Amino acid sequence: MEMTTKVTCKSDRPEMRFVWLDLETTGLDCAKHKILEVFCRVTDADLKPVGDGKGVGFVVRRTQEELDASQPFSIEHFGAPGGLFGECLDSKISKPENEVEAGLVEYIKEHTQGPEYSYLSGRSVHFDRGFLNVSMPKVLECMWHVHCDVSCVSLLTRAWNRALWNEIDACRSPPATRFVVFFSFSFLEKKRSGTTRRRRYDP
Repeated sequence: MEMTTKVTCKSDRPEMRFVWLDLETTGLDCAKHKILEVFCRVTDADLKPVGDGKGVGFVVRRTQEELDASQPFSIEHFGAPGGLFGECLDSKISKPENEVEAGLVEYIKEHTQGPEYSYLSGRSVHFDRGFLNVSMPKVLECMWHVHCDVSCVSLLTRAWNRALWNEIDACRSPPATRFVVFFSFSFLEKKRSGTTRRRRYDP
């Protein structure tokens, strides 16, 4: 016999913070490619935004040489006139990488309660961790070594609940750091507040 129950959760760890973060880069190799843009937003353990909830975003200043070394995907999506490449070259819009790192550190420290309670979070966030480790290590120092990767929950949803997956997948848009961050914790909130848990009991 199979039984289905509705599960609702509320955290008993008010000090925990999820640091939702996403990067756009010139390619996939953190050893040679560069960060172009970053967006970050902090939530508590119940996925409620901390502070004003707007998060913080930065465009990283880059040279033409660095942009020319981009992989085809990045050139296709960010290289059009008026696109992200142009913003990275514009000193009125972009900031040097060290200033972006400092801005992220300031924001994270202001909205968290110490590295031991702060967890890097996002979609395929191991990718972002790799780039941060190379280019902005001080950001990672603000967080614990454990991270929350939504891709795992997303993949399991795709396998176990195709209807919900299709509903969420319909919300996709072209790559954008802000979208990925909001998508990630919105996805978890949907799963958290309306989890369907099935248990099979053998007669």
